[in-house]
Amino acid sequence: MEKYELTFPQKNIWLVENFYDSKLINIISGSLVIKKAFDISKAEQTINEFVRLNEAMRLRICIEDSVPKQYVAVFTPFEADKINVEGKTEQEVDKIKEEYISTGFDTIEKPLFSYLLIDRGNGMGEIFLKAHHLICDGWSGSKMVTGLAQIYDSLLEGNTEFSMSPSYLDYIAKENEYKSSEKFKDDEAFWTEYLSGFSETVGIKNAAINETEAKRYAVKLDENLNKIILDYCRENKFSPYTIFMTAIAIYLERINEKQDIVIGTPILNRGNFAEKQMQGMFVSTMPVRFKIDENMTFKDICTLNAKETMSLFRHQRFPISKTIENVKKNNGLEDSLYKVMVSYQNARAKFEKEDTYRMSWNFSGHIQDELEIHIVDLNDDGILEVDYDYITSLFEDQEIEYIAKRIETIIQDGIINNKTIETIEIMPDEEKNLILGLNKTATNYPKDETVIGLFEKQVKINPNKIALVCNAETITYSELNNKANSIANMLIKQGIKATDSVGVM
Repeated sequence: MEKYELTFPQKNIWLVENFYDSKLINIISGSLVIKKAFDISKAEQTINEFVRLNEAMRLRICIEDSVPKQYVAVFTPFEADKINVEGKTEQEVDKIKEEYISTGFDTIEKPLFSYLLIDRGNGMGEIFLKAHHLICDGWSGSKMVTGLAQIYDSLLEGNTEFSMSPSYLDYIAKENEYKSSEKFKDDEAFWTEYLSGFSETVGIKNAAINETEAKRYAVKLDENLNKIILDYCRENKFSPYTIFMTAIAIYLERINEKQDIVIGTPILNRGNFAEKQMQGMFVSTMPVRFKIDENMTFKDICTLNAKETMSLFRHQRFPISKTIENVKKNNGLEDSLYKVMVSYQNARAKFEKEDTYRMSWNFSGHIQDELEIHIVDLNDDGILEVDYDYITSLFEDQEIEYIAKRIETIIQDGIINNKTIETIEIMPDEEKNLILGLNKTATNYPKDETVIGLFEKQVKINPNKIALVCNAETITYSELNNKANSIANMLIKQGIKATDSVGVM
């Protein structure tokens, strides 16, 4: 039995899993929904054929001298998990799927996939897949759903002859050649130069990520904004991905007052037709750098971003882990390269019988970056949706809603008015109105008294009432007065007079 090193994309997955000690962060799951003539025995035969035909599905992990290796297990027929959900609500079915996903995988010497066949009754059913990212990525998932539908149709028609699919082992061999090639050295030199001087990671919270538990806030774009974006893209030969990347970079620049920003973006990393037909883990991450000049316009940055991104794709095969390692060594970077990830999701299953099949995806509830934003166009109908996946220990739900609205505001103001970055609108009207409403605190007070005098009166009248609230901390009027007097006494000892101006931080 021949054993192979993990590929660069697989090594990234392995590192993430072991760093966070999470069995759920690398789970991918989704369904082939069969809308009529569901046959559970044919569905089980279908998944067996698919696993037999695709060697990547049979990859197993073993440990040799503390190093993970992989091999292809011999195919043996297996039984799928099965459940009948006839009469259950959609929420109850979703709960069953969540529980199925939550068991994760034991990655050593065990299958890295599992199927649940869901009989919904009335001729409807689902083939629900749970797979580890070591053997599957989003593109593979879409190809899998398409392949399952094709096999299922063939079996219903009585056809049982199938050809083996392109093998992931071919990709492993090609990567081994790449590692010792001049192309590898050229790519390394490119990323070293591209990220030269970058030394500070920029995010929204800019906090350490110790937990991976996450939620998803899904936004279907307003019809008018959707049209504005698509018209702008057609007019300027941009993609929606470029528009959102630019808006998010501007948002990060404005809230951090930092002009040098890197955003992560997942890439397909499949270099030819055969690789696009393979099952397996190919996806890597590419760092996209923005050096923002506040005098540039929204269109200026979109144009520059679109042009630069195309040049980055020529070097996409180089492993992100090696890039991060080099930047830490050369630039003194102490953190990762990015804290925000942006992806464009357009990998879709294609069915000959669209009235029979449908694809659906499930969110695992775990991520590794503080915020991951997915621009989604899976139905190829021009209706954009945006998923905001966020670490729940870092963000409140309402914060994410505000962030989503701010990004939409930047896009709309940027496209319609093409303002410079320093003048582009970042806050939607509803949030402005809320803030202005909260700040309407005007009231009458004695004009012959100072603020300090009024405060001291309150200390005497209400010494134990709360004067200040900050998060969970509260300070009474008496406590605040004591703190103020303490600072005043310290300043007097330093020779400060009552008429002097003093800045206090």
